[in-house]
Amino acid sequence: MMHGINVRRGILLLALASLPLAAPREAIASPAGVGVIEKMERTVTSTRSGSEAELSPGSKIFASDIIRTGQIGYALVRLMDDTVIEMAPNSEISIVDVTFTAGRARLQLGIDRGRARVRTGSIGLKNSRGIDITTPKNLFILSNCILYFTVEPEWETVDVEWMPPGPFISVFNAGTGNVFRVEEQRVTLVTNSENEVSIEAMPDPDDEGAADPEEE
Repeated sequence: MMHGINVRRGILLLALASLPLAAPREAIASPAGVGVIEKMERTVTSTRSGSEAELSPGSKIFASDIIRTGQIGYALVRLMDDTVIEMAPNSEISIVDVTFTAGRARLQLGIDRGRARVRTGSIGLKNSRGIDITTPKNLFILSNCILYFTVEPEWETVDVEWMPPGPFISVFNAGTGNVFRVEEQRVTLVTNSENEVSIEAMPDPDDEGAADPEEE
């Protein structure tokens, strides 16, 4: 089941970076599924081409699907490259584009509401900037990592649970136009209703009581 670390300790200062950002693209329809509902509890629905349907374990997921969990629902979505998205109750995500071929590796997701944990798969390993994840306030460009999102109307937090040495995450803030470069493995990004962004340290995994970031 999902877990996130939201304990803050200290503040990290990040320099602004002038990194190019790809323009948002429209959803890409695919005749074949790009993933599957591997596990779920209670009510989970998808909206596809304006029509809503209830999902069940084994249901295929398609590019352009909007997936929602009910008030006490839960879903684990596994995409074709083994990216895993876990959704808490009352959450919503958008599957914009999943392409994983010999010549192209690209993943675009939207975390629209609620809480979701994303563990990237082979696309993140193949393409160092192959994953775009958008929230109402931020755009994340990343590769191989584990992120835990909490999206509320007035604020959102993103915990970097795990990121291997070397890779980084670029975060574009929609309100300010600023680009932040996250290079630490254990940080929390917080955006409030005024689009003020802060980056705070998370506890060391070796500290007593800290959760294992790679624990499933």
